[in-house]
Amino acid sequence: MLELNFVLPDIEVSIAETKKRLDLLSWFVDYVGDSISGLVVSGSMGYGQNYSVKPSSDIDMQILVNKDVVENLLTKDHFNSVEINHAVSGYLKETYFQFSSPFVKDDVIMECHFWDEDAYINAGTYKQQFTPRLRANIDTPSKDFAFSFVGEVSEVDFYGEMVGEYAVSDFPSYRKVEDKLFLCRAVSNLIGAPKVIVENGQIQSAIDESWSRTVEELVSFAGTKDIDLEQFSVKKALLGNNKMSPESLDFVNNKTIELLKTI
Repeated sequence: MLELNFVLPDIEVSIAETKKRLDLLSWFVDYVGDSISGLVVSGSMGYGQNYSVKPSSDIDMQILVNKDVVENLLTKDHFNSVEINHAVSGYLKETYFQFSSPFVKDDVIMECHFWDEDAYINAGTYKQQFTPRLRANIDTPSKDFAFSFVGEVSEVDFYGEMVGEYAVSDFPSYRKVEDKLFLCRAVSNLIGAPKVIVENGQIQSAIDESWSRTVEELVSFAGTKDIDLEQFSVKKALLGNNKMSPESLDFVNNKTIELLKTI
C-alpha cells in the first residue's frame, strides 16, 4: 500500500511486530508447503524488518505455484473456499496467471498473491510487461502506482474485462510515459530487498537478472554511467522506499554501485 506520509513506529514496537510476523511466516510455510513452489516476502516485512513494521502491517507475499501443486490450496481451510476454488479454476484454464486470496491470522492480514512461477519470473525480469490477473470485479479500478528513477509517480487505473465468469485485468511490470521508465510492483518487489523464503531454483537468478536490467535502464535514463545517486537512483523508483530500513537502503545503493562498475 502506498503511504506517502508514513510515520515510523517506535523501534520496540517494530521489533515486536516483526517477531510476530516472522512466527506467522514460519507457520504459513508449513501450512501451504505442498501447495507452492516458491515464496518471496516483499513490503515492509521484506525491506523494513525491525524498522517500519507496525501493528497494522500486513505480510505481503508473492507466492509461486504451478499446475502440479496449485489444487492443494483447495484443502487449506484458512482461504475462503468459494474464492479459492474460483481462482484456481481460472488459473488452471490459463485465463490469468496471477490471483490473490488474503486472510487474517492472529489479527495480521496475510496478503497471499499467487503467481504462476514462469509468469512471476517473466514479469520481474522485464520479459512480460503485463500479466493477466484475476480481480474481484471490473466495476471499480485497481490503481497502480509506479515510480521513475527521480521519484516521479505515475498513476494508472486498470478496470479489465470479463472473460467468461472471470474478471481479468492487466497487472503491469513497468511502463513508459513519454519514453520515461516507471517501475511497477512486479519489478519493484523483486529488486526492493525482498526476503526469499522458499527458493524454487529460479528466484535468486531472476533477482540478479532484474537488477542488471534495472541498472542498465538507470544508465539510459541518466544518460551516463557516472551517475549522481542523489539525483538518479534505483531507490527512488521503488514503491515503499520511505519504509525501507537503513540496511535495505544500503543494500540497494551498494548493489547499484557494484553493477555500475560492470557497464
